[in-house]
Amino acid sequence: LVFGMAGNAPEMARRFNPSGTTVFVDDNFALVTALGAGNPSIKFLHVSYHTSVSKDFERLKDPQTWPALRLPLPLQLVDTSWDAIYVAGPSGSTEQVPGTAPTSSPGCFQSIYTASILARASAAKA
Repeated sequence: LVFGMAGNAPEMARRFNPSGTTVFVDDNFALVTALGAGNPSIKFLHVSYHTSVSKDFERLKDPQTWPALRLPLPLQLVDTSWDAIYVAGPSGSTEQVPGTAPTSSPGCFQSIYTASILARASAAKA
């Protein structure tokens, strides 16, 4: 399971996981749509992030707000025992640079939090 995508990520998945299924979770609808066709062992899921880097650093201080970071994923993904979970996105996950406008980037907090839940569930099933 891979959160985020780089341009050569599907090719890497074919090499590293030739007999398994790799699922990419990304917020770039055009990329997900373009790459999602024609390869049955690689799947793509479009998601929408509702967070921003500038606000999520504050959220991290209060663990009671963390469940709001969980991405709504299809039950099939949630129930899968993943061999590996890699967080590489969403892209643009940088903090505000001093002297610039606040960033509206979603950051990686939702991907990281959701990956941690899935990893613990996978470990419990093993």
